[in-house]
Amino acid sequence: MPSPPTVKPGDFVIAPFTHGCGHCAACLAGFDGSCQSHDNNFSNGVQAEYIRFSHGQWALVKIPGKPSDYSEGMFKSLLTLADVMATGYHAARVANHNHP
Repeated sequence: MPSPPTVKPGDFVIAPFTHGCGHCAACLAGFDGSCQSHDNNFSNGVQAEYIRFSHGQWALVKIPGKPSDYSEGMFKSLLTLADVMATGYHAARVANHNHP
């Protein structure tokens, strides 16, 4: 079950490259890329400074402060959270799922 609302319009957030509804069986099992409520996990583009993001309370990660609070190096490191870092984390989590 998703947490109570934690993000609001204008917040500095990281948006993952796949996202789901947070309620279907696939999302609840940790496979939001296979969301049954989000056709083809499609969006109208999210590589922009400002985006409209479906199911934001499920998938968005709020970052403290605003982008200008971070050095360029730290800001670039935060960007890895939107794709490559999350892919590796998910793969490791799934691989360990059957092997405690």
